[in-house]
Amino acid sequence: MRHYIFRESFRHGWMLILISIVVSANFISCEQPQKDALIKPIHLKCNYRNNPLGTDVVNPRFSWEVPDTTRNGEQMAYRILIGKNRKKLEMGEADIWNSGRIQSGESIHVRYRGPELKPSTRYYWKVKIWNNQGKVSPYSDIHWFETGLFSRDDWKAKWISTNAWKDGIPPDKPAPYFRKSFKISQPVDQARMYISGLGYYELFINGKRIGDHQLDPALTDYEERVKYVTHDVGPYLEQGNNVMVMVLGHGWYNQHSPSAWDFHEAPWRNSPVFIGQLSYTGPKGRDYTIVTDKSWKYRRGPIVYNSIRNGEFYDARKYNGSWFHDGYDDANWSSALEVDGPKGTLSAQKLPPIRITRTLKVQEITQPKPGTWVFDYGQNLAGWTQLSVKGNSGETVTIEHGERLYEDGTLDQEELSRFVNEGLTQTNKYTLSGEGTETWEPSFSYHGFRYASVTGLTGNPDSSTLKARVVHTDFDTAGTFTSSDRTLNQIHRNTQWSYLGNFHGYPEDCPHREKIGWSGDGQAAAEMGLWNFHSTTAYRKWLDDFMDEQRPDGELPGIIPTSGWGYTRGQDTTLGYGPQWEGAFATIPWNIYLYKGDKRILRRYYSGIKNYMGYLEKQADGYLLYGGINDHKYVETPTEPPIIASSYFYHLAGLTAKMAQVLDQEQDSRYYKELARNIKKAYNKKYYHPDNQTYGNGGQTSLAMALYFDLVDKKNEQGVLNSLVEEINRQDNHFDAGVIGVKCLINVLTEYGLTDLAYEMITQKTYPGYGNWIERGATTLWQTWDGSMSRNHIMFGSVDEWFFEALAGIKIDSENPGFKHFFLEPQLPEKLSHARATHHCMYGEIKSAWRKKAEGTTFRFTVPFNTTATITLPADQDKEILEGGVPLSESRNIEIISRKEEKVVMRVGSGNYNFLVN
Repeated sequence: MRHYIFRESFRHGWMLILISIVVSANFISCEQPQKDALIKPIHLKCNYRNNPLGTDVVNPRFSWEVPDTTRNGEQMAYRILIGKNRKKLEMGEADIWNSGRIQSGESIHVRYRGPELKPSTRYYWKVKIWNNQGKVSPYSDIHWFETGLFSRDDWKAKWISTNAWKDGIPPDKPAPYFRKSFKISQPVDQARMYISGLGYYELFINGKRIGDHQLDPALTDYEERVKYVTHDVGPYLEQGNNVMVMVLGHGWYNQHSPSAWDFHEAPWRNSPVFIGQLSYTGPKGRDYTIVTDKSWKYRRGPIVYNSIRNGEFYDARKYNGSWFHDGYDDANWSSALEVDGPKGTLSAQKLPPIRITRTLKVQEITQPKPGTWVFDYGQNLAGWTQLSVKGNSGETVTIEHGERLYEDGTLDQEELSRFVNEGLTQTNKYTLSGEGTETWEPSFSYHGFRYASVTGLTGNPDSSTLKARVVHTDFDTAGTFTSSDRTLNQIHRNTQWSYLGNFHGYPEDCPHREKIGWSGDGQAAAEMGLWNFHSTTAYRKWLDDFMDEQRPDGELPGIIPTSGWGYTRGQDTTLGYGPQWEGAFATIPWNIYLYKGDKRILRRYYSGIKNYMGYLEKQADGYLLYGGINDHKYVETPTEPPIIASSYFYHLAGLTAKMAQVLDQEQDSRYYKELARNIKKAYNKKYYHPDNQTYGNGGQTSLAMALYFDLVDKKNEQGVLNSLVEEINRQDNHFDAGVIGVKCLINVLTEYGLTDLAYEMITQKTYPGYGNWIERGATTLWQTWDGSMSRNHIMFGSVDEWFFEALAGIKIDSENPGFKHFFLEPQLPEKLSHARATHHCMYGEIKSAWRKKAEGTTFRFTVPFNTTATITLPADQDKEILEGGVPLSESRNIEIISRKEEKVVMRVGSGNYNFLVN
């Protein structure tokens, strides 16, 4: 009996061991199989940003990419670990949140669902995924995000200033230097400075400038919102005595020089102010705080004048380097005043900072007249110049900036000065100290220029005398394009230069004359911006500005942010800018949703968009609008505001219906669809001419706009298209349109298979056209076709969308936004032999390239992991198609949907694809 029991126990024991092995094996296969490094997540983002410092978002979202190029790769599950202790997280211990294994293909905008986050806290996170091949990745490298200050209650600091002005006009005085000495008795483990200085600021600790940001913080309506910035200042602090120095510029907060758009009369205008809170932690974890209050001291310094429009004057004789270090006696400095500060809510600045992104050397130096030297940098840009000079104490060097020259070779600033009503234009002055070689550049003003005119030099300049500093919001690149046509390539480069040169915390129209956030310019260039740059967080900031500027009845001004200028005056609604400008408040959130798959963008702005639509409805008469701006900077044929405004009214009604559907607002969706139907009916009754199948005045813009916005009844489409082509031919295949018409024209021609005509119009080397600008030496986009006005405007930048969407054929699927599924259908103009574009979407890099060869046309595509694409190639029935050297019919990984009408349509999963059509 005992033997039986032993045998049974032995048998059961081995069975338990076997069961344990099987269970363990199954657990490992489900949870920890052999890890495949090829699918290790990379490019981790928190709220679109890599390792964001000082975020005030209390419910962050996470995104990642997978570099696997295996065909048909998909994510089936993920696990996120978040902890405050990095070492524990490295060991797999998540003391904040363990998502568990989540069965989901979601790899973008994954919501945080852990406990409430604390302010001023760093959190570490990592993620791993399971794919559809049964493989599990290693955990990603550890990334982090750090919270800032969530509310005003987290701020212990006070706003301080040199003046307690509340009424009247604040004085224009030299820039104040604020100073604070303090002692740290033990080593510093971690330190953060939360700071906002208006208009602009520069911070120094122990003589070192903190960070590489320029022109912080970004312009807002300071009555509504003020941005603060978080700096990691631990490396700058010392055990013992320390000194902080804060320098303030006027910026937009005290825009004192009278000019158009009334920023010198802004309701927030006041003397420069700042608020700062230094928090640091000792080795035992104890927290310490130093704040701005009346214990700070101030005095005036060497920046004797600064204006965002006029320029900056610096007197080096007034500089004292001892101010920035311990041991200096500041007993004679004045005490700072605690003030109320701006009314706006403090919120974290989450867009990329403005930085110096490159330095250009002069291409040519001329002397058009004695004592005047003109520096040509060969490129129109936004930024400033850096001076390096020797001379005697008290000598002054004057630097004027502009983008064109008179016939005698001297600098022409006439066009750039037309909106500046007082003072100089784009002019810096430097007064020498006389101490060796002196190098200087401005801190609180920027310019748009290609040329710099210098006077006051004691000797002949050389290439080291004056360098150009390129300064703009520092976006990461999202897209690339190149082709066999040098004109197209130069247009692409010019567009990128103009986009960057017109972005300094918000999208501008130009970096010299105006520096204004015209909503129409921003709307026109938004899609090209999303193709080329990771600009979402910057647009999010600008959309918040729209919310701040919207009146209770829904009305919006033409410029964002505004000093109060740009709304309609009284009851005369014909004086506004209309939905063709202000509609950016709806089109940009929708574009971000399409490009990034981000529903939260729509949720955040939906109520404001509805409010704006309500405003438009009240202004409408019989479902049509009669105000707004014309087709800005047309050639010959003006397109009047009413037809444009009504076209956009219809367009926005349709977009709002789509947003409502995405957000499960079915009643709203039905309402706006019905509104759109009524607008379309009224529009066609008023503007369609059946006798000659035209709209409005029959010009390019009127016809293209009707087709582009789907205002044409299906039965009339071909006739209207024929009328459009006839009108284009009448202009010898040149544009006769402004900023609105050009965007519509290019898209309509491509949509209806007239890519060669679009190509010819874009590359025309005679006036008017983009190619003509290139022939005339343009290095940026111009405001007018004849070049008579600004020569660095972005509003005609919509042409760049065509390079990605038509020539490369990368198209968004609105039913699967964010490129979860997308289309690849390159267009091959007869005169173009090859083209290539890339776009880095939320899932990874999309690539599309084609080249015409003797043996046929090759097409190369990359579809990122966790996405799918529909590929359409031009191919007659009798043409052979190879993929990877194998006949298409034998490919296992490609689903042929159809092959007709000289096209083959395929559905593919992720991976690299190489086709030859011969």
